[in-house]
Amino acid sequence: MVRQLTESEDDVLRLHAITALAAVSLQPGDAARIELALSDPSRWVAIRAAQGLIDSGRVQSLRAVAFEESPRGSVARQVLEEAGLDMAL
Repeated sequence: MVRQLTESEDDVLRLHAITALAAVSLQPGDAARIELALSDPSRWVAIRAAQGLIDSGRVQSLRAVAFEESPRGSVARQVLEEAGLDMAL
């Protein structure tokens, strides 16, 4: 159910679904789903996805995205900086 809600049309539902998914993240595809949310049209969802990657120990994948010149790269850099983490791979 939570995985389906990550594709909801409602920004708030997607935000909470990404939060929950990052907390439980039981399946191998969950990390990819969270990373995909870095490109969400809602900046709040994208920020939460980046925070979720940090919370679930997937900092390296977030660091890799931070080098992109794209909106998701910008989100990754912002969240890494706010968390006090550097961008070094």
